[in-house]
Amino acid sequence: MVLLSFALLTTLVGLATPQSVVFIGGNLADGNAPIWDKVVELAGGKGVARFGVFTTASADPEGSAVYYIDMLVNVYGAASATYIPITETSNNADDPALADIVGEQTGFFFGGGDQLRILNALRPAGRETLVLAAVTEMLKAGATVGGTSAGAACLSNSVMITDGTSYDGLVYGAFSGGPNPNNPGSLCYDEHGGLGFLAGWLPDTHFSERGREARLIRVLQDSRDRDIGTTRGFGVDEDMALVVTDLYTQPVGKVIGTTGGVLVADVTNIVVTPSATTNYEGVIVHYLTQDDSIDLLSGNITFASWKNPLKGKELYSNAVVSSDILSARKSREWATTAAQFFDNKLDDVVTHTTSQKKPPFEVTFDRRMAAGYGGHLPTDPTIYLVSHENLQVVFALLIIVVDFAASQSLVLVGGNLNDGNDAIWGKVVELAGGRGVARIGVFTTASADPEDSAAYYIDIFVNIYGAANATYIPVTESSNNANDPSVAELTRQQTGFFFGGGDQSRVLKALRPRGRDTLVLTAVKDMLKAGATVGGTSAGAACLSDTVMITGGSSYDGLTYGAFSGGYKPLRPDELSYDEYGGLGFLAGWLPDTHFSERGREARLIRVLQDSRDRDIGTTRGFGLDEDMALLVLDLYTRPVGKVIGTRGGVFIADVTNTVVIPSETTNFEEVSVHYLTQDDTIDLTTGNITIASWKTNLKDNEYYNNAEVSNDILSSQRDRVWASAAAQFVNNKLDDIVTHYSYEKNPKFEITFDRVTGSGYGGIPPSNPEIIVVSHQNLKVGIRENV
Repeated sequence: MVLLSFALLTTLVGLATPQSVVFIGGNLADGNAPIWDKVVELAGGKGVARFGVFTTASADPEGSAVYYIDMLVNVYGAASATYIPITETSNNADDPALADIVGEQTGFFFGGGDQLRILNALRPAGRETLVLAAVTEMLKAGATVGGTSAGAACLSNSVMITDGTSYDGLVYGAFSGGPNPNNPGSLCYDEHGGLGFLAGWLPDTHFSERGREARLIRVLQDSRDRDIGTTRGFGVDEDMALVVTDLYTQPVGKVIGTTGGVLVADVTNIVVTPSATTNYEGVIVHYLTQDDSIDLLSGNITFASWKNPLKGKELYSNAVVSSDILSARKSREWATTAAQFFDNKLDDVVTHTTSQKKPPFEVTFDRRMAAGYGGHLPTDPTIYLVSHENLQVVFALLIIVVDFAASQSLVLVGGNLNDGNDAIWGKVVELAGGRGVARIGVFTTASADPEDSAAYYIDIFVNIYGAANATYIPVTESSNNANDPSVAELTRQQTGFFFGGGDQSRVLKALRPRGRDTLVLTAVKDMLKAGATVGGTSAGAACLSDTVMITGGSSYDGLTYGAFSGGYKPLRPDELSYDEYGGLGFLAGWLPDTHFSERGREARLIRVLQDSRDRDIGTTRGFGLDEDMALLVLDLYTRPVGKVIGTRGGVFIADVTNTVVIPSETTNFEEVSVHYLTQDDTIDLTTGNITIASWKTNLKDNEYYNNAEVSNDILSSQRDRVWASAAAQFVNNKLDDIVTHYSYEKNPKFEITFDRVTGSGYGGIPPSNPEIIVVSHQNLKVGIRENV
């Protein structure tokens, strides 16, 4: 196929311009000859060009294909146009016969619709199919690729915008993973990227007409640190095109069309001032119109020779101020306002506002380092076009009450957090805005001496880890001020919160008595949703989820008697108990426990999960945090992922979804699914999928021990890390795939069976501490039964 294709392209066809991509902004008019003709010309010209038509994005792909074939062949003279019948559900993108058909074309055209359909069909989860590989080969050999609307939005190798508005983007941020009905805002992108034809630029379409300027800027900023993120992007207006030639050598984009233009945004040097929503300075924006060009490597812009600098020749006296600058309904509000701004004599800086008021934004244009150009179109002197370069744009919340830096995160710490554990303390400060910026609200509600505990945390955060300040939020079990508006307002001044240790029941009684949110708790939740971070250690972590909350008890008593609702009972401290009203409600669907391996709490977590799973706020999944360890949860309200921080221990994961309960007077559970994650391992808290750190290797066939060791005190709450150590040694043994351990207690005595037949272990030396080895495991099956 490759040799035939190369012959077609270089000998038979004789393409005019090799390796080109045409990005069209959508709503391409049938009569827009400059764009249609250019696509045909780049594919070989009239009577020669052979097109492969992809209408994968369309809800009616065959009907759309008929339209594009008619336009390319019957109206604009291509030799042929062939429908490539690949859809989101056709499952044929790896068909060699279709790849061969692709190899016979000199150009390709991607129609509009939904760009996710294209990705799901041609590049599912980032995997290149045979047909996509064939298109890429032909492009490299000299073919052209064109696309309109969704068919243009998918053509780069950067993250791909999938949905959302400018305003929602500024308020909530941009979320990875594609459209998600649970997102608080609608701006989202696919983290696997587009089809990969253009490197280093993020395209958007239907641009000025739908007010997408701020959405492009927000996605660039929020995704820039991803592997395929970028700091540069462009938005193509409707019935306009950016023609990129010399794609693999010195790519240059040239604007074609007279109804609008192409906005270019660069966030490379953006300054992000911490804010509850968005506060950006230093965004650089250009707007190119007919015949302007941009070097896509250097970013240098060349304006059409028929345009002249506007400086000293401006038409208007002053700039017009827009009160709806981010409008998605008033066509070209930003573009028209910017063009008039460059054509005014007196105002070098002007501030616009949004019509949306919850919250309102200011968008400031600054032309002091910029230049505008204007001219009459040579082919139609009745049309006057304005371009500009180096416009600086500032986005700011109109009334800034509190500063933020990070986005919707939790840091759950297992207790006994060492003062010198920079990885965890530093992460809390970083997520709350960083050194010199973070403002931490300290809740020591769980403590028997809250003021003294608050003084300790304030000293740690400010004097050791550099937070701008830390403020004691004076809510206790007996203060009766959790509904005080002034305390709620104090809470709203913070960029992060930290809940100290003690007794988690005190926290619930003060902030969420009998399941009722107080004003202060509501304020914390509002700030978390707006971008704050919440951390907690020991009791301060155990209370952070929306599930039932463990309040006391041991593993052995839990297996013997079960778990009881109603909270902790001081006269029966070993009785396994939980609060049926749940925790503070920040993390959904997971039951946390703390001081975990050190106090042998594995079986207590499993028992509470099993006994409370059918309650309204019960769950089948939970995790246990070892001391001086943390689980960092990011993207809390979109696609929460937990990452393990620390090297002293790990995080135990239990899932009783498929547990088999065999009738017994005490406990007889089979098929409990267990994982143990250590430094840098992650878990998707939506799917439960685990990713082991890349620096760890599979222990299979590399085991250190010959046989598994048997513990006779597997449920110990007195001996440190008995279960965790036994499991680590078990997955690191050569011969035994199943081992049975025993409880030390005899009345009754319990057997705990570990089964690794479907599981796996991983080990490695942490890059941050080459003197230790850590072991993780996943999919260990645990059986718990009374020894009779």
